Amino acid sequence: MAGDAPEFGNAPSFITDTLMTHAVSEDKKAITITFGNFTNALVPNGPPVSVRTFTVVLPLKNVPAGATLTGGLQGVTVMQPGTSAMLIFRAGGVSHVFEPLLGPGETDSFTKPINIAVPERGDLRMTIIVALEGSPTDPKAEAVVNVTAVDLEIGPPQPPLQV
Repeated sequence: MAGDAPEFGNAPSFITDTLMTHAVSEDKKAITITFGNFTNALVPNGPPVSVRTFTVVLPLKNVPAGATLTGGLQGVTVMQPGTSAMLIFRAGGVSHVFEPLLGPGETDSFTKPINIAVPERGDLRMTIIVALEGSPTDPKAEAVVNVTAVDLEIGPPQPPLQV
């Protein structure tokens, strides 16, 4: 039955103070969250460490055991030498830590893959944490990370691996 397919609800049931918009696909199997102000920054002679978080609760319907949530988390950054950044994506009770934030070939933007099991019942509780650490030798070194979007899609249950 088409009405029994896994899907996202129309609107989040909880959002922190971060400005965001979202769009659910017509078939309700995908969602895009676009951020307007999810930025974390270190400024010259400011605090040496800065943390910014975002949390949203997305209603889910008809999610079978073993269903997957895949997609990506995108953003841009400017990092001066000696500064560092870490991003944590947590959803469905699973955390993905991206440290260092910029991987090989990434210089000023990033896309981090997401692939987790979907909670079988209820809702998807998702938190993103961006932590910045200043240079211990240069208090004027600056860093900025702007998380721009999250794209997620509910996929069917995956068959167990045959070993």
